[in-house]
Amino acid sequence: MDDLQYINKIRNWVDNHKSYEAQRQKEIEFRANFLNKNEEGGLEAADELSNRVKDHLIDLNIDVNGTDIIVRAYANIGGLAQACTTKGGMTKLASLGSFVKGFNGRRALFDFVDVGGGKERADHKIRESLTFYTNNAQCRRVLLGVAHDAGYAPFLQDFASDKPEIWKRITVLEGYYTNPAIEQLGFERRLKMSTVFAAGPAPSGRRNQPSQQPAPAPTPTPNPAPATNTTNTATTEADQNHSDISQGPHTIPPAMVLTDRLGPVQKDAQGYRVDKPLAVDPRLVAAIKELHLCPRLYLKGYCKACGLRHDYKPLNTNKYDTLWLLTRRNPCMEAHCNDPNCIRGHK
Repeated sequence: MDDLQYINKIRNWVDNHKSYEAQRQKEIEFRANFLNKNEEGGLEAADELSNRVKDHLIDLNIDVNGTDIIVRAYANIGGLAQACTTKGGMTKLASLGSFVKGFNGRRALFDFVDVGGGKERADHKIRESLTFYTNNAQCRRVLLGVAHDAGYAPFLQDFASDKPEIWKRITVLEGYYTNPAIEQLGFERRLKMSTVFAAGPAPSGRRNQPSQQPAPAPTPTPNPAPATNTTNTATTEADQNHSDISQGPHTIPPAMVLTDRLGPVQKDAQGYRVDKPLAVDPRLVAAIKELHLCPRLYLKGYCKACGLRHDYKPLNTNKYDTLWLLTRRNPCMEAHCNDPNCIRGHK
């Protein structure tokens, strides 16, 4: 590695670190008055969350006495603890691990899971949990806490267009920031829980101080099915500077879209569909993620309307494969998909 390559590598690391830290400013966190009580605070937070979920179910005419509330929250506990201390008002003497212990121990179906470092670990579990619970006929309602993260917009849009009966069962938990890409999806139900989650980063002069007063503005939460409370990406300058998120339809001339790369359908020896291997540059993966491109438009050439970006130029082979690889992290909802132009993930 020559000096120029080394310098560029360091610059890329710094840029990615700055972007990640900016995104973390919009994450969902429990209120500091819970966090600073350690295990006792976890117990209280679980009770408050349960009560607020019950209130929402009552508003929807769902019998709370005959309904189990399941909470699944995923986070890198080490990274989240640092964020809560630096910007969330949690004191340095408090222990997020103790808080989580109390939260998990309060109710049998409440689980705050430490997935370790890497945002994609939490993302994968959230998507798989959402798919599992929404396909379960006994699941009456899903409260989903990813409103700050544009990365979920393509995945959620599939529910809006292809699974309207499931779409109506989802409530989006909103915090002090809702990403425009999520907002433009038009969820029928949106909910804030200001007594459970923090209203935003603690003011600089009050960091590391316990918060004893109710937060002035609300934020989201884990939920009765997949819930997230953690390390998901939020918006960056790349998606704040585009005004076409609600306009449509959008098209790209067929000759400029590399749809021939999608097919044909491949299957393994057992007859299950498998995805075509893709070799992409990890540095390009990070760059494409920051663009928040609409997969339908740039992979298939047409999008009726969605909350993602449509004003970027047509993609070359490397960028096309990279966007396709990112899109395949969202699983296909069809059990036996034979669509050669399907851009979702299979086995």
